[in-house]
Amino acid sequence: MHAGRLGTFVLLLLLGALVGGCAATASPQPAAPRDVLTVTCDEFAAQSGGTTSEPLSRNVTVVPGESFRITLCSNASTGFSWEDPAIAGPANVSLVDHQTVPAATAMPGAPGTESFTFRAASAGTATIDFAYSRPWEGGEKGAWQVTVSVDSK
Repeated sequence: MHAGRLGTFVLLLLLGALVGGCAATASPQPAAPRDVLTVTCDEFAAQSGGTTSEPLSRNVTVVPGESFRITLCSNASTGFSWEDPAIAGPANVSLVDHQTVPAATAMPGAPGTESFTFRAASAGTATIDFAYSRPWEGGEKGAWQVTVSVDSK
């Protein structure tokens, strides 16, 4: 009997070590992206009645390795959407995710948003250019524009 209990104890001890080892090696959940910039429809409309070709300029500061989110007003019911952003600069910023969020109300024509999540892989600066366009051939291009200067330090 004593040997049977000892065998059960050893088996439980090994099983506990195995389960504990698996839990210790589980990868942590990545941190949620930090919201660094939101540009509303009112901000675009305020810029020369919303009909200028000059981009809005914004600056953000992030930490290398950080994921960050930029949210821009969007209204799919108009046929416009944000093109894939153009990224330039030595900070090694990359697009990680792009989501379209419909209007919070069910009112026809109500604007929603488009959110872009980026990751800054290294220190430095980068520029992200956004253009709000009608994507089809002959559609209006760059009706709204945003240039975001990213300082990763």
